[in-house]
Amino acid sequence: MPTIYTFFLMLIFGIAFAGGCVKIPDELRGQGMKIDYSVIDNKEVYTINFSGAMRNENGDIVMKNIKGEICIVDSDSKKKLVSMPFSLDIILPRDSGNIDLKIDRTEEEISPLLDYFNIDRNELASKGTTEGRSLNGDQVVIENITFDKQDIIKLLQEKI
Repeated sequence: MPTIYTFFLMLIFGIAFAGGCVKIPDELRGQGMKIDYSVIDNKEVYTINFSGAMRNENGDIVMKNIKGEICIVDSDSKKKLVSMPFSLDIILPRDSGNIDLKIDRTEEEISPLLDYFNIDRNELASKGTTEGRSLNGDQVVIENITFDKQDIIKLLQEKI
């Protein structure tokens, strides 16, 4: 039969363990993209304009110096179609950080993405851009995410 001492000891360890856990963002919200086409120095350039919001679900942890990769994937096979590095300076607890990327790719690099979304290359070349499109959560994956964590109270004390 556990004693009161054992109960309180387990309660203290449970609180300490739960307080030390940091939720790592594993999805974006409101993600979308469009692709622009241009010719620069006689070379075709495809520019991916991507936007989405990353949420910090932690209640007391500030995420700083956030880096990682956003991958657009085939929702069925999970094959990576394109990868884009991103960085954010800071996301406060229970807040979101907006990720706005503009990444240039060659035709070879962007072909899997154009094929997946059935984007006609000739139409893209004549119009110069695609319409913006929303991306489903299963089409966007966050990889290799790293960040520094800091307690919000300590951050506020440093600012005073």
